Amino acid sequence: MPAESLTFANYTHRTAYTLRFVLDGETVSQSRVAYGDPVVAPTPEIPPERRFLGWNECPDVMPAGDLTVEGSTEIRKTSITFTLN
Repeated sequence: MPAESLTFANYTHRTAYTLRFVLDGETVSQSRVAYGDPVVAPTPEIPPERRFLGWNECPDVMPAGDLTVEGSTEIRKTSITFTLN
């Protein structure tokens, strides 16, 4: 053992990957997220005439690779009743 003290440093580098959220074919959010960090889905702005159906298969943590999460909307259905007198 040497007479002087030794200091060891351990530096780790977590790789970041691209996380993209696509709604009805349009990218609404894209960012770099480190492997193992939480995946937080954005709250999309949806026009009143449409209804958000949700994001498909969105994991809780970022996997070791780029990820695209897709979502979709649908047109709100409205019914109109006419009464003839």
